[in-house]
Amino acid sequence: RVTLFFVVLILGLGFYQLVTYLLEDVEAQTLQSTEEAMVDTANLLANYVEQEGELEKIFDKAGERKFEARIFRILKGKVGMNAYLTDINGTILFDSGTPGNVGRNFKGWPDVKKTLNGQYGARSSRAEEHNASSSIMFVGAPVRKEGKIVGCLSVYKAQSDVLPFVRHRRKAIINATALIGVGILVLIASVFVWLFRP
Repeated sequence: RVTLFFVVLILGLGFYQLVTYLLEDVEAQTLQSTEEAMVDTANLLANYVEQEGELEKIFDKAGERKFEARIFRILKGKVGMNAYLTDINGTILFDSGTPGNVGRNFKGWPDVKKTLNGQYGARSSRAEEHNASSSIMFVGAPVRKEGKIVGCLSVYKAQSDVLPFVRHRRKAIINATALIGVGILVLIASVFVWLFRP
């Protein structure tokens, strides 16, 4: 009985640790995938600025664009990514999401500061200090002229756009692990009955 008790205890603790890890890791993996896509977008837009010089054309009325894209049972219906452009001093020249930022200096923000210094610049900042779900992800890419960095192009996206995918995946994990847990409990109960009830 003691041996069986310890076997059940070890199985229970291991199962709990596995479920906890999966539930915590799903958000990190989703945000990492989003950041990877943002890196591509930032560099593509930075290249466009280097060639064409006008970022406004891309975002003109983009916020009004309506579409339906079903991604893993989640329906997406509007563009959720914006961008801002700074000069070499970190002063905002264009901001598709918050036009009022034009003229402000963002050189103190990591995405701008590191990008202007030739490093990978990214950050996550809350729009509301006490609201964790208001976080916005920023990824910077350098804008070059004749090989020299002359500005920073940062794309940004609200984490709230990604959270529905996190919730959906967590629900799927919980449902699957609940079924496995029930199966393990039935198996353990059967072993107990087999051993202690002739």
